[in-house]
Amino acid sequence: MTEPKHYNTSEQSPFSNGKLLFLGAVTFALAATQALIPLAPVPLVMAILLYGIKAGVAVIGLSLVGAYLLSMAFPALSTMFATLIFVAAIAFVVAKTIFTKEHPVVGLVRSGLSLFAIILLLVGFIGVVSSDGLRGEVTTIVEGMVESFMASEENRRFIESGQGNASTMRELVENPERIVNSVMNWAFGAGFVSVFLAVWICLFLTLRNSPVWRQKVSYPYGLNELIKFRVPDQAVWPLILGLVFYVGSGHFLSELFAVIGGNILMCLAVFYFFQGFGLYYDVLTHYNVIGLFRSLLVVTAVLFAWEVVILGGVFDMWFNFRRFLNKNKEDKGDMS
Repeated sequence: MTEPKHYNTSEQSPFSNGKLLFLGAVTFALAATQALIPLAPVPLVMAILLYGIKAGVAVIGLSLVGAYLLSMAFPALSTMFATLIFVAAIAFVVAKTIFTKEHPVVGLVRSGLSLFAIILLLVGFIGVVSSDGLRGEVTTIVEGMVESFMASEENRRFIESGQGNASTMRELVENPERIVNSVMNWAFGAGFVSVFLAVWICLFLTLRNSPVWRQKVSYPYGLNELIKFRVPDQAVWPLILGLVFYVGSGHFLSELFAVIGGNILMCLAVFYFFQGFGLYYDVLTHYNVIGLFRSLLVVTAVLFAWEVVILGGVFDMWFNFRRFLNKNKEDKGDMS
């Protein structure tokens, strides 16, 4: 059996293939839909794996030109350009993991840390060169968002109605400094989580659909290696430290420690989520839950029970729940 090789596109134009253009269009459409942005890198990864890196660069280049032109005509899409750059970065690091035959867990950690470090450098650079400093830049952005929000007649009517969380929204609109403080306090942890989740989702879906590209690219690992993600036992110490800082801030520590502890917990939580999700996925596999029902259960857990998934990952550190699945499997084998 011959080993699959990388697909070579040097003899044809990247845009001469309708399937490639379709993948680029799907990437653009998903990036333009805020709720679906986490899925946007996946079709771009498929394009890179199937048609080569040059084709991927050409597709994202065309998408960036399109985003720039659209932002000129529709100011509401002004963030599309930055979104597509982020999407492209996620797609290329995931494709690199596969091309270099890197273990998916190693690729996840390295890619996440590298992208987050680049983001920190860019943010630090902006803070240094800006005359208003980083906080001033954040304040300008927040005030612009508030102004844009209040420009909508529908939003104004909602705030004036006093229904639901309208009173909370009114307080934030009238005091944008509260939003600025929240951004400055929690941006580190939120950014860390966002980067790692984006890489993980892309890597998970790419490996989940590996039959699409395995005829073009040889990769020795599969989805099973990714979902076996396990947080090192030593992580329990920063976990305890984060809890002490966060809980103790209201008693014997200052509020600053609540921010530090909260960010530590957020950064660790994303890794425990990966471990808990892998455990959950194995449970579904163990009980032969497949098809659409399995997909619905996975989406439900990720969107509505992510706290439970995280706790499952944390407690798995002590109890190793998979051994119960293995024991159950052995008991069934003995009875047969």
